[in-house]
Amino acid sequence: MPRRLGSSRLRLNPGKDPFHDRSVESLPVVALDLETTGGSPVSSRIVELAAVRYERGEETACLDELIDPLIPIPPEATAIHGITDGMVRGRLRLEEILPDLWRLAEGAVLLAHHAPFDAGFLAYELSKGKNPPPANPILDSCRFSRRVFPGLASYSLASLCGRFAIHRERQHRASDDARACARVLSLCVERVREQAPAARWQDLLHHHGAPLMFADFHAPWPAVGELRLLRRAMRSNRPLRILYSNAEGHESERWITPLAIGQYRGAVQVEAFCHTLQERRTFRLDRMQEVHVCKSALHQR
Repeated sequence: MPRRLGSSRLRLNPGKDPFHDRSVESLPVVALDLETTGGSPVSSRIVELAAVRYERGEETACLDELIDPLIPIPPEATAIHGITDGMVRGRLRLEEILPDLWRLAEGAVLLAHHAPFDAGFLAYELSKGKNPPPANPILDSCRFSRRVFPGLASYSLASLCGRFAIHRERQHRASDDARACARVLSLCVERVREQAPAARWQDLLHHHGAPLMFADFHAPWPAVGELRLLRRAMRSNRPLRILYSNAEGHESERWITPLAIGQYRGAVQVEAFCHTLQERRTFRLDRMQEVHVCKSALHQR
């Protein structure tokens, strides 16, 4: 099973760590921020992504995209970030944008505020593909600021921006929050330099703690026939009949067409069109009591 999110004890191997003993000034950093339809990668989607790359403290590249989540944006999410269905309808989908993100992030340290949230969404999307997750270490400006500026009333990005006079044109919009996150990192590094004027990567990790890695979110895939059957059905767009047990233990028969398979918090999640309910739903593999091939479309309910 993977380590609990935010509690990684991983220490990068100096023989494999490309940043080992590098000066903090020479570290390429890519600050990330996401806006979403909700709090869980399984039931929610990304509607905006920004990544800002810094080389020796100077912004050198930026990716800033609204994303069509292919599901409605709940009013409570729009109330936070101001992004509406009309703003994202017809925009690129996330899978079309991610290759640009990974090119921008090549060879860089990633950074996010409350990093398990942003990294969790991206890790879930990565788990749907066949390629191994990127090996970029991920720093958390919230966690870092807690360690080097103890005793503050709040470590939310809004509170830190107010405390340190960090200007944002818009709150809860990805590019502005990513740049604010990078500014918080620079303030944390300045505090580290008070103890280590020639601070290096290992000095930074000494104060921040072990970085998060995308691999921390993934467990080995179970070697079960049901998973192979679901993947074959997804490739052939073929419906399946499942006997499903919900969180309360109630069982029901469903007819589904699998659309995507990923991992979140160690559980295999199956995104599917549920013909029984006539809507897109997500099912946990470990709650599928039976999985059968639908022999004919006439059997769908």
